[in-house]
Amino acid sequence: MRWPEKFRFPRPWETDMPEISRLLFITEYESVMGALRIRELRGRPWAARVRDGVSIPVRRIEGNFWKVLAPLDLSLFEQTRAFSYILVPDGDAGEEAQMAFDDLRYRSSPNPGKSGVCFARIHDEIADRSAGQVRGLVLEAACGRGFPSFAGGDLAVLHPRFTDFTAPRHIDRLLALGGEPGNAFIRLLRDPGGFAAPVSGSEEVVRDARKLALGPGRFTPSQDRAFHHVLTNRLTLVWGPPGTGKTHFLATAILSLVRARRAHKERIRVGVSAFTHAAIENLLVKVQDSVDGFGLTAALPIYKLRSLKTDQGGRNLEVLPHDRAGSVAGYPSLLVGGTVHSLGRLDKALPSLDLLVIDEASQMRPAELAMAISLLAEGGRLVLAGDDLQLPPIIQGEYPVPEDGLPGLEGSIFAYLRHRDDPKDPVYTCQLQENWRMNQTLSRFAAETLYGSGYAPATDEIGRRQIALAPSLSPGAPEDDCIGWILDPAYPLVLCVLENVRTTVENPIEAELVARLARTLRERLISPGSGSPYPATEDGDYLFWRHGLFIISPHHAQIGAIRSRLAGEHPPFVDTVDKMQGQEAEAVIVSYGVSDVETALGEAGFIYSQNRLNVSLTRGRAKCMIFLPRPLLEPPLELVQDEKAEVGLRHMLDLQEFCRARGEERTFDLDWIEGAAGVRLTVSRGA
Repeated sequence: MRWPEKFRFPRPWETDMPEISRLLFITEYESVMGALRIRELRGRPWAARVRDGVSIPVRRIEGNFWKVLAPLDLSLFEQTRAFSYILVPDGDAGEEAQMAFDDLRYRSSPNPGKSGVCFARIHDEIADRSAGQVRGLVLEAACGRGFPSFAGGDLAVLHPRFTDFTAPRHIDRLLALGGEPGNAFIRLLRDPGGFAAPVSGSEEVVRDARKLALGPGRFTPSQDRAFHHVLTNRLTLVWGPPGTGKTHFLATAILSLVRARRAHKERIRVGVSAFTHAAIENLLVKVQDSVDGFGLTAALPIYKLRSLKTDQGGRNLEVLPHDRAGSVAGYPSLLVGGTVHSLGRLDKALPSLDLLVIDEASQMRPAELAMAISLLAEGGRLVLAGDDLQLPPIIQGEYPVPEDGLPGLEGSIFAYLRHRDDPKDPVYTCQLQENWRMNQTLSRFAAETLYGSGYAPATDEIGRRQIALAPSLSPGAPEDDCIGWILDPAYPLVLCVLENVRTTVENPIEAELVARLARTLRERLISPGSGSPYPATEDGDYLFWRHGLFIISPHHAQIGAIRSRLAGEHPPFVDTVDKMQGQEAEAVIVSYGVSDVETALGEAGFIYSQNRLNVSLTRGRAKCMIFLPRPLLEPPLELVQDEKAEVGLRHMLDLQEFCRARGEERTFDLDWIEGAAGVRLTVSRGA
């Protein structure tokens, strides 16, 4: 479609620091690989692109309204405010234009210039939510010079465009740090133990802050230990496994420290950041909701920089524009939240921070932390909270394992630092251990395989949690024996292994089983605290699919297959694990679907991700059912050549052994499912 560019060596970066040099390379390399991935998606066959929602045929109706001309699953579609799509005419000319578009050149530009395409952003979608389909879009298009505008009735195609507005900022920031020998960021990377040295401070403030945090309903023993470390050391990694109340801990820690310092007439400025706007605003709202209980009503101004992105943030928080930041600099206490890029812009308007809290640090890259760490005062405290055994940052490139075998700078800053601490006698890592979500069985598997024996239900009541089922309204169906055996409340962890099935990313037999389990739970699952099933109303449907049951699957094809079998229901919560992290439900069904060995090997790092399986297994409060086709548990030996995939396979096999050792196993014929003659289901259930 266009001549390849003449080869040129990349320009060198002027830095003598190997860490900065590597981070500069990673930043640029990840951006290049991201652009190539998008171009690869746009280069797939037309039918596959339309099926998967990559290329979206549309017709302009009037104004900014466009009709979608091909089935578009709502789960494949993500609205965005950025100009992250290209819009071209339908036909050969448009196809040539999108293939020739240079994503990398325009990665941070909102203007298409002479690129030969229009940039588009989606303001809203017109959806049939009962069918889970997008019917129309509200588009804003910016076309390049000389590009004819679209008229009513014109046909066009919407394609994804690679955007990266942050890479240039990261590069500028890293280059600036490269000229500052001994800066805090480099000290943190090179010697985190030394960076975590004790901080000087008033013993009275430490004593009073701990006393406040240990008030009724506040800190557990492990949270108290972590808070004491925050109060007395410059660096604290708060390792928060699923359900351990990480957000509650951070909010209470901030409020307790602010209240204690204010009581002793000491100034306190706190900055909060995270990987997502939702996490930032969630923590700020949690603090806002608790100020009265700490006697800080109107005494702790709380702001979100630049804009608010969530409904709860819009209802509870106040926006602080960057050009007004200087007006709050003299406040005796202050809490400011924002992205690392927003915080980084405050270095001249706002004096240094006494406490910098980074939530979701296990999804944040080192280069992102570099944007904000310069705000930290020399004696200020840095708190990084996360869990690197849950979802990591998205990494586009492949990197060699460092000589020391530890996580490199391409991953999260949390993983980089945690694995450089002493696992037997940690210097700066504090693990939260009391689990407020999962019952004893679900907690025990995660404890034995990942988090250690200290990870356990916070109370006996939580440990005894079970789902409750009402009697069946239509007993005697052929599947009752199998479905009843899987759903038995006495067995919280159930592994279902399909035998004699060969499918790629869509497994219709497994999808049918999952749908039947979901319909049975919708009919019989008793809503906690009510004593009766979720009501047969629209509100009852909503509550069931938000708090009663999640269904998780790695592939959109399997998600679509399950949703199609639940047609007519309230839009079910069937999605990827990425959409479920941080959420919970009474019961969870995990459907892997893939039973073709070649498909599994082709995406081994994804299918066999230990982190993804861990997140899936830790969403349920009382019940988790996992479907794993037999070929995934018995892959060819070449899988072990992929170190990360081999770790994930071992986790799957540990799950199988756990269920077998702590319960019962039984095999069912699935003749009662159409097309499943000869297919068997082996169910291992653990108590």
